[in-house]
Amino acid sequence: MPILKYSLTDSCHSVFGHQADLEKRYGIPVSRHDGSWSIFFMGWQGGYRKDSLTDEDSDLLCFDDMNSDVNCIRKEPLLWVSYTPQNKLHFW
Repeated sequence: MPILKYSLTDSCHSVFGHQADLEKRYGIPVSRHDGSWSIFFMGWQGGYRKDSLTDEDSDLLCFDDMNSDVNCIRKEPLLWVSYTPQNKLHFW
C-alpha cells in the first residue's frame, strides 16, 4: 500500500487529474470485478511510528512490506472516494 503525501485538495485533484498516473505508478485504485473502486486518503500525523503491540496502538495502520519496525501511521481518515459501475462518484 503506497503512502502518498497530498493535501486534501490535492487528493481530490489526484483522483480526477492523475488517475492514470496513480494506476501506472502505484497500482491504485484496484478495481473490483464489477468495475467499482475505493480510495482512502489518510492523514500523516508526523510520519511513521513503531507499534508497541498494546491496545494503545489500535489506532495505528501498519505496513508489513516495510523493512523497519517503524512502519505504522496513525489512522486519521480524511477522505473516502469511491466509484460505482453506474458512473457515480461518492465522497465521504
